[in-house]
Amino acid sequence: MNKQILSGNIGKDAEVKDFQNGNSVINFSVADTKKWTDKNGQKQEKTNWVECVWYLNNTSIAQYLNKGTKVLIEGEPTARAYVNQQGEAIVINQCIVRTLEFMGSSNQNQQQNYGNQQNGYQNNNQFEPEQDLPF
Repeated sequence: MNKQILSGNIGKDAEVKDFQNGNSVINFSVADTKKWTDKNGQKQEKTNWVECVWYLNNTSIAQYLNKGTKVLIEGEPTARAYVNQQGEAIVINQCIVRTLEFMGSSNQNQQQNYGNQQNGYQNNNQFEPEQDLPF
């Protein structure tokens, strides 16, 4: 599996889609803006958008995935392509979300982690260093 880690702000409120078989998906986008000064002293800015897809049976978390919320996401990178009405090929970067962490919330003193337990993976942020490191 490939792994992708994203940090950015949600671009629009999450949307939940329910399927006839009882499964659900949460769709939202995350923007990461890079800012720099070029060699001429001009400030530059570029925003990259990633469409996020989170397959969950319990979609109650979607109510907290609102525009402007800063999140840290771990997932699997994918892409989809289509041809628009002008005949141009468009590629959309996507991430299949495995875990999500709310970052820098002004309403909460603690960050919250949400793992996709359906896939048997939960990010519990516990790290135990090895005792005998070779360096």
